[in-house]
Amino acid sequence: MSKIISIVTVCYNCKDDLIRTIENVRGLKNSDIEYIVIDGNSTDGTQVLIEDYRDVIDSFISEKDFGIYDAMNKSLNFIKGDYVVYLNAGDLFTDSFSMVLDILKRNSTLKAVWGGHILDYKYKKTTLLSKSVSDVMESFNNKKLFGMPVCHQSLFIRSDLMKKYKYDTAYKICADYKLFLNLLSDSFSHEFKSISNPICLFEMGGVSDLNRSLLFSEYESIYVSYFKKKSVHFKIIKLREILYSKIRPLFRALNL
Repeated sequence: MSKIISIVTVCYNCKDDLIRTIENVRGLKNSDIEYIVIDGNSTDGTQVLIEDYRDVIDSFISEKDFGIYDAMNKSLNFIKGDYVVYLNAGDLFTDSFSMVLDILKRNSTLKAVWGGHILDYKYKKTTLLSKSVSDVMESFNNKKLFGMPVCHQSLFIRSDLMKKYKYDTAYKICADYKLFLNLLSDSFSHEFKSISNPICLFEMGGVSDLNRSLLFSEYESIYVSYFKKKSVHFKIIKLREILYSKIRPLFRALNL
């Protein structure tokens, strides 16, 4: 049976975080939604946990993979939804998820829908509103889109386009940026929709948050490869990150 949205979670040895996400998805599940879990052959009891949630999880595999993007690409063999979104273990959808579902039900020609997100720093939460379609397209057309303007947990992409582009596994943490650039280049503004509301809450401390040097290095590599030019933007970012790394411990100690 065809679905509107396929929600995919990839995981590895994070059973407690996975429980949190599964319970969140349980509250959203209806006949328009399927849920897929791709596990990297965890050793913490994840497979047993999955059996306890087969009423929520529609498809599940557990096998060794070659990184997060390899695991995400594997999901494309299972999805039945017209659109796919990737929700990490430990992350949650907000009530605005229902808004996205309504939008996609009314307009299945959209290539992607995105929204804002909430950053969970444990000691505080910060809400980031979505960038409008016009702002994103303007930055792209002016070659000033230096990174992802939206987190992948708040990005719903048409499944046929995900299967067309896939994630480039040559990148460790920024393949979503390359995929997004390909999507923008293959589309017009009216084929996208953004909502300002935060669609998801995700925990800071993930791979990209803990490897910011690699994050911006990959951003720069993709940018130069795609736009065929260099930008001083990345030099500024690197200097900012050096400064930030010095003061970050102080901010965390003061819970700022």
